Amino acid sequence: EHGTQILLGPRVSQSLEHDVEIMERRLITPRGHTELKGIGEVEYAIATGVVEPTRQHPGTFVGREDVLEQVRDLYATVEAGTSKVLHVRGSAGAGKSRFVREVISELEERGWESYHVKSTLIDMATPFSTLSKMVLSVLGLEHLDEQRGRRKIQEVYAARPELIPTMHNLMGFTALEMASMERERQYELIAEGTSHAFQFATIPRVFSFEDTHRTDQATRDYFERLHTEQLGDVLFILEERGETKISADLNTELSALTAENIDSIVGEGCAGYGLT
Repeated sequence: EHGTQILLGPRVSQSLEHDVEIMERRLITPRGHTELKGIGEVEYAIATGVVEPTRQHPGTFVGREDVLEQVRDLYATVEAGTSKVLHVRGSAGAGKSRFVREVISELEERGWESYHVKSTLIDMATPFSTLSKMVLSVLGLEHLDEQRGRRKIQEVYAARPELIPTMHNLMGFTALEMASMERERQYELIAEGTSHAFQFATIPRVFSFEDTHRTDQATRDYFERLHTEQLGDVLFILEERGETKISADLNTELSALTAENIDSIVGEGCAGYGLT
């Protein structure tokens, strides 16, 4: 938009020098700390102006139509009140994330709510960390302080007060002593409390978990049992690298795109930039 300030690298600022107004130039290290001097400094430009891109985004979804049709068969079932689990796996760069985005886009057009979390290496060492992030997002707790967060949890679990201490512990609001409780009982309480949060809705929802290969074993155990639960009009999408299957209503492995698909993508991209 006009007047918006943007940070441009040296190559981009040169190519756009006739389209934007360069306000100032400064040395910035790769970490973004202007006070640090030394190796790796690059001159960046602070610019303002209007740039009219010629490329239209996001572009046409190419390939995977057969798999997408299988996934579409789940939509009506979920909307009728039966939860489903979709497991998408494949090697790095196979197009898993793009495929999942296409599914979510279709569901949002149908009026669904969507939630997404991405697991990191840290989540592999923290029990239920990925589930905690998703529940925080679902309940709108990611930006609440402890006091308001506790009130929100008590509101959501008012009909199941026995789950409140467990969810406080999962959300990190308290340091509940659970050491003496059997591991299986801990799992049951957290799984039940998490499932209750996922059911707390009046319209269909899709929960997308990206890079589930980076979750801890307790969370993977939860995912493994997820397809046996009935949580209403909810679709869970588990996306990960590798060949390990998780029990699901639909398991699909994405392979590399065909040469024809790639030609189509490249051709569309070139056309978007006015190239042939």
